[in-house]
Amino acid sequence: RLAQHAIGAGAPLIDRKELVTLARKAADLAVADYAFGAVAELYAVAVRYATGKERIELLIAQSDALRFNGRWDDARSALKLAASQARELGIPGLEAVTMIRLQRLTWSFGLDEEELTHQIRGVIDRLPSGEVILRTQLQALLAVRLSIAARQYENEQADLARAAVLPLPRVTDPVARVEILVGIRYGLQDSVSPGELLDFDRQLLELGTQIRSPYHIGEALLARIVDLIRGGRLLELQSAIRAH
Repeated sequence: RLAQHAIGAGAPLIDRKELVTLARKAADLAVADYAFGAVAELYAVAVRYATGKERIELLIAQSDALRFNGRWDDARSALKLAASQARELGIPGLEAVTMIRLQRLTWSFGLDEEELTHQIRGVIDRLPSGEVILRTQLQALLAVRLSIAARQYENEQADLARAAVLPLPRVTDPVARVEILVGIRYGLQDSVSPGELLDFDRQLLELGTQIRSPYHIGEALLARIVDLIRGGRLLELQSAIRAH
């Protein structure tokens, strides 16, 4: 109620920082009720009055609310704006976060694919050397994209996937880890045996279940079906299809 009163009064009567704080806190509370339409509107208000790094963070949060509400095109627009502003302000870490989210919402074959692939390459080059986890996520992300986008050389996606395998034991955040596993699975699918891929599928399914992510669970189950077929393990196929 305080946030709604403040929004109604507007910037002439309420300090802009106070408006951002109230709208943001109200949005965080609305997330607990899964009221994602209201969440997106509250974040939109906070974005309107915020500046700099905080505005970028709010745009990313707004995009999540829009995505959960089924408004994928609007979520893409918010992420593109966030990425553009992070680039302008020279904050490659936040730009990397927007790229990771934007990947899920860009699967339209064509100019968008090439543009996003180019942007991911640029962010990897600009990331500080200490950002090991973000760099690994982006390398895995690029490995996924190279299954549909132009490669700089043959087997580039496999090299990126292998580079992402090395720091994987250091990745403790389950969300980052599951994103990296998706990239590794896609990147290595033409380079290693189906048996090795099935181990990645198993890890992906366990993590996807742990974080309750339908997207990653679906990726794991579908990959498992493909790898069982490629490995000739047809006796296990029926239960895999039933699980999917």
